[in-house]
Amino acid sequence: MHLDKIPDYLSYFIAVLGLAGTFYYGIRSTRLQKRLTRFTWNEVEHGINLLCEKVLKEFRPDVVLTISVPGKIISSLMMIRSLHVAIEYSALTLRSKAHENDVLKDHFMVRTQKFTLAVPKAVAHLKDKKILVVDSAVVTGDLLLEVMTLLREKGVPVENLKSASLIVTDFAIQAGKAPDFYWSSVKDTGYSLPWGNLSVSWY
Repeated sequence: MHLDKIPDYLSYFIAVLGLAGTFYYGIRSTRLQKRLTRFTWNEVEHGINLLCEKVLKEFRPDVVLTISVPGKIISSLMMIRSLHVAIEYSALTLRSKAHENDVLKDHFMVRTQKFTLAVPKAVAHLKDKKILVVDSAVVTGDLLLEVMTLLREKGVPVENLKSASLIVTDFAIQAGKAPDFYWSSVKDTGYSLPWGNLSVSWY
């Protein structure tokens, strides 16, 4: 082997390694993309329409309580479509305990590992109204279950309390923590809605 040819061989070897790496990571990226279920705005709008049909057919709520910021998107779209209610409430998401005292007087506290949910006490006073608790997606079902349990413990009759979300995971369904109404079920959190990926979850 001529010593003056060594740089050429090294360059060729490095180029081959580069192509192999590009090919490998390209395949890996494609597989990851296939695993990610993406819902478009058109699909969301279709899902909202079907979700509204289910809710109106079986429940016809007087009051809506949303329990997350993404849930507010869903409840707003539902009311724009056909879900006309007299009263709408939104729970507050508190990321710091320092803010709890500011709302403690008028809210019940539901604590999770990531945040505290402040539920308006006024909702529990509407015992003679049909209340629909709304979220955009139910991943584990733990937060939804805690809110529903809280309202029942505060005196809201079971027949006057239902829940709804656009998406629910198979995990929540199998755990018996799915909402009463939903549009679509997914295997896990490897999916996204137009406003964000649910692997970074509010739930």
